[in-house]
Amino acid sequence: GVMVLIFVAQAALPALDFEHNLYNFGGFPGVTYSDMNGYGHFVGGHAAFVVYWWAVALLLVLIAELFWVRGTDNPLRLRIRAARARLSRGRVAAVFVGTALWLGSGAWIVYNTTVLNSYRPSDDQEQLQVRYERDYKQYEGLAQPRITAVEVEADIHPQERRVEVRGALTVANHSGAPISEVHVVGADPDVEIALLEIPRATLSHEDPELPYRIYTLDPPMAPDEEFTVRYDYRKDVRGFANNGNDTGIVANGSFINSGAFMPHFGYDPGQELSDPNDRRDHDLPERPRMAKIDDQKARGNTYIANDSDWVSFAATVSTSPDQIAVAPGYLQREWEEGGRRYFRYEMDSPILNFWSVLSARYTVTRDEWVPADGGEPVAIEIFHHDRHAYNVEKMIGAVKESLDIFTREFSPYQHRQVRILEFPQYASFAQSFPNTIPYSESMGFIADANVADDEIDYVLYVTAHEVAHQWWAHQVIGARMQGATLLSETMSQYSALMVM
Repeated sequence: GVMVLIFVAQAALPALDFEHNLYNFGGFPGVTYSDMNGYGHFVGGHAAFVVYWWAVALLLVLIAELFWVRGTDNPLRLRIRAARARLSRGRVAAVFVGTALWLGSGAWIVYNTTVLNSYRPSDDQEQLQVRYERDYKQYEGLAQPRITAVEVEADIHPQERRVEVRGALTVANHSGAPISEVHVVGADPDVEIALLEIPRATLSHEDPELPYRIYTLDPPMAPDEEFTVRYDYRKDVRGFANNGNDTGIVANGSFINSGAFMPHFGYDPGQELSDPNDRRDHDLPERPRMAKIDDQKARGNTYIANDSDWVSFAATVSTSPDQIAVAPGYLQREWEEGGRRYFRYEMDSPILNFWSVLSARYTVTRDEWVPADGGEPVAIEIFHHDRHAYNVEKMIGAVKESLDIFTREFSPYQHRQVRILEFPQYASFAQSFPNTIPYSESMGFIADANVADDEIDYVLYVTAHEVAHQWWAHQVIGARMQGATLLSETMSQYSALMVM
């Protein structure tokens, strides 16, 4: 009967919004091993749930043993009487220990998953998205400042799993009309906004749950006017979550991107509910996946961002003294100060407002590619874990072959370097930023790349695909409308096949 109850509960409880692992027998947060960072921060949460469920199992075994049916006389009153008779000091001690472990570990789990970290059932998250659309969709067409320059200072504390990103954004009014309100949206509710300073602005509305802020400008921002927005965003990863532990800030192999660590201006339709069935359930209107190809208004934004086009970019990044921190751009200076290691990067041409910062104990393998016409060489750098040199030469060869073909068939490569940076396999993807390509250890660094002639060499393929994005997305990019990914993903796939 107990086992039937457990099986029924596991199916029924999530449907009733009881999704926490405390309610689902044997539930654990995910655990992934990375050769770069080991089990990292996953161990504490996993251990707490192991103790919790072992305590539950111990109590169930003790209860079953006390009430075990022996013979044919099994009325409940007789079983209770027999259980009392069997309740020896040893069994009482075992029940006490099991109960103490169960309550103690359960309290520790609740503290970590609901106090130190946010816990939100999927239905609650869905309701937030519904409210976001109902409350703020009215502002979707409101003219907003556009970012034209980004200056970032990022302090990464890997061992403490803490990051602070300060920035100065140059914004301009390109709308042709005065802007009286600035709407600031956030992508990560766990990021603390320590400072957000907008000239002449007064905070007139704040919705911290989403988060969404409205600032009133007095006087309004005039057409073609520019000013600087300063901010300080912080994230301190503490304890463990019920599911989806943060993997961006880790002891060795941190990887953060611009989406969560800078303000974004204007209503973001990407935060709306997208599933047609869910939208019908909440009486929301039908939503096209992307704007139609003849939508003139949609042509005003790339599919990467709705508050910027091309921006100038510079970053100063600090990290632990035993690590290397990398951001898009060319290294201008490196120094140590106050027991920390600093790196200054600057881009020499405008880029999309799409950047990342990585930090790890890297070994760097260097090479260069020389154009066929004898032009300036392009530096190739592979930042990898010291034990993960298996496929580094293959990656370098893939970069060279890609540059050969793409410069011949498309256009000259627009940068002076190509960098590939390994990050832990807590995530399995590669992603192309300007002249900088973060690349999961599981995607190629620890792969067996000795493939037969009739097999796909996916290390070569993935590397070529990401290098191709330096043309398709970082030079030619589609508007936020149907067909946008044809110009980025489809063309990068095609380009990678040219290299195969």
